[in-house]
Amino acid sequence: MKRILFLLSMILCCSLGFAQYQKTSTGFKVRTYDQGYPMRGTQMAGSYNAPARIDVRSSWDIFFSGSFIYWQARQEGLELAISNSVPFGVGIRPFQGDQINMRFRYKPGFKVAAGIFSNYDDWGFMAEYTWFRSRTSHSSGSPPNGSLVPRWYTFANSFLGVCTGISSTWRLRMDLIDFAATRSCYVGKSLIFRPYFGGKGGWINQKYNLTGNFLLTPLGNTPPISVDNRNKSRSWLLGPRVGIDTLWMLGSGFRILGTVAGSLLYTRYKVSLREGSLSPGLPFAFDIKNTIAYLRPNVDLRFGSGWGTYFGRSRWHMDIETSFDYQIYWNQNMVRKLSDSKEFRSDGNIGDLYLLGLTATLRFDF
Repeated sequence: MKRILFLLSMILCCSLGFAQYQKTSTGFKVRTYDQGYPMRGTQMAGSYNAPARIDVRSSWDIFFSGSFIYWQARQEGLELAISNSVPFGVGIRPFQGDQINMRFRYKPGFKVAAGIFSNYDDWGFMAEYTWFRSRTSHSSGSPPNGSLVPRWYTFANSFLGVCTGISSTWRLRMDLIDFAATRSCYVGKSLIFRPYFGGKGGWINQKYNLTGNFLLTPLGNTPPISVDNRNKSRSWLLGPRVGIDTLWMLGSGFRILGTVAGSLLYTRYKVSLREGSLSPGLPFAFDIKNTIAYLRPNVDLRFGSGWGTYFGRSRWHMDIETSFDYQIYWNQNMVRKLSDSKEFRSDGNIGDLYLLGLTATLRFDF
């Protein structure tokens, strides 16, 4: 009797062990569900987060993806001037007018990514490169019988120079690399979590150049003098990154997704500022440089939808995804900080950098 009970126990254990996969005459494993898609409650062990990564047959277990991005870069603290409608020379001349802000536009870019999955508990490893460039310009003239009060010139609003027009150009160059270890798992019949831990690195370079036209006398008896203000910030960054993707499976390969990730980045800056002079004998009034490092946080948010399918007898998998991305890089306007320091002024907020827009991704697993 004991031998029979022992034999039955062994048969039961073997049946549970091979319940998920079955061998066929061709040698391929036949799954009882499509991994990475919704499953029935009877197919999930209650005490184990079953693997949910895309698992193609007889494969290298690698993937490649490419993304087209159409983002807008916005940075605080890039205001050009105040448009003052009060005529120059009226008493102490109070300010009355609107602030002239920088105009930000959407620009294209791209991402490329690659990854590989291991046999150790279905862990995956991936890396992604992001290329993004933005260039935007804006200009403004003074109101009738008024003037402009520039934010970036030391002698602004002085009796030595009345600003009648100003223009600016902001250039942003971003090259970012994300790398992480991840594991997708089921936490419900139609809900998949993909936590990951890794790092983020790259380069963020900025140039902010202004040109102002100034009258040496309020009466305008002399032609205006053009004065340049040149600002540059070059930085590299590196730090840990952690996040989670949530996939809400709708059926027939469709899903909605939500992602949140955060980084703590050691960022080293090289900042320079050169401001021209109103005096003909002086080439510039300020020529300042600074090298400094800070820990800067970064947060990524992403919401969207996608669709995917296995094909070629599950030897390949294709996936299409669209999302709205929103990223924050805290305190990146270091040229504003340097400009304020030359006037011994600092309000504590030097300006954050924001990225927002649409991302479309095509991925292949094989």
